[in-house]
Amino acid sequence: MDVHLHEHPVPGSDRSYELRLPDRACVTLVVHGADGRRELSAIAPGRDSPELTVTLSEAQAVTLGMLLSGLVVTGHDAAAPAVHDEPVQVVTLELAADSPALGRVPDELADEGRARVLAVIRDDTPELVEDDPSRALRVGDRLVVAARPEELDAVRHRLGAR
Repeated sequence: MDVHLHEHPVPGSDRSYELRLPDRACVTLVVHGADGRRELSAIAPGRDSPELTVTLSEAQAVTLGMLLSGLVVTGHDAAAPAVHDEPVQVVTLELAADSPALGRVPDELADEGRARVLAVIRDDTPELVEDDPSRALRVGDRLVVAARPEELDAVRHRLGAR
């Protein structure tokens, strides 16, 4: 199934993203650059306005993103906000010409649970994020990677990325 993510210009430092779903529903995300807040909205098929809009802090948005991407949240108590014993950092790494990841697909880059490729950004596609998980990686692809801060240098080295 294709994933189409569109970025819309917003005046100032804010960003707006739109994810169209197969049933013509839509999820929108507005990221406020000044304070890091995220406004997440769901728009039902055939409607012009959101059914629901929630405002998330930056920490809440990161936690939700981790859960949606399948990362394990440690130290979570159902009665308390999510607490991470080991923080996770999300970075963008560009593949160099000598990267051992070239020609492989993102799912082949599992790093023994220490890092995870969340997305591939390829500038010659109309979508913001490369949406074909079977398409081989190539020079200049930017990988959105989640890893623990102390693992980032090792991950960067293993991927041959800058």
